[in-house]
Amino acid sequence: MQTFKIGIYFRTLEPNGVPQQRVLLPVRYASTSHWILIFTAGGESRSFELHDQSGTITYIKKRHPYEVPAHYFGEYTGRLADLDQLAQYHPMNGQKYSKWINNCQHWAAHYLDILARFVKNTPHQSISITKRDTLKVIASVVDTKAGMSNNLNDSLTQLPLLLAAPFLLLKS
Repeated sequence: MQTFKIGIYFRTLEPNGVPQQRVLLPVRYASTSHWILIFTAGGESRSFELHDQSGTITYIKKRHPYEVPAHYFGEYTGRLADLDQLAQYHPMNGQKYSKWINNCQHWAAHYLDILARFVKNTPHQSISITKRDTLKVIASVVDTKAGMSNNLNDSLTQLPLLLAAPFLLLKS
């Protein structure tokens, strides 16, 4: 088991919706940026992000031999292999990409919801939230868009419950 810092990296988008250079944007730009999930432990990071491959959702997983700057908002204690599998079997993978209702923001938020549900049912794993404000921004951006999609799992619309879920160890 390892303890990973959980973060999110907001990146600028070109007018056609394609992610631009890697510049960490402030949280206030969350609703108009590309989202990349970052998990950091032992001085190195793993990133997980949605990739639009010819209109079909896939994901990109990368190892970074350094700590990626991100908006860190919590910690996950568990296994890297589990993080990888949750991304590999993400229910949005293989679906049709939509800039408005099936995008990187939904993929990242849904991944966090899946991770929280996984941890709830897996012994010796945990999530703690250290910065509730960042998570609230994530939840609010996705919550306002989630109602437009019939393709997403119902759990995505429940993301705001992460803020109050009893299995999360909230820190002030």
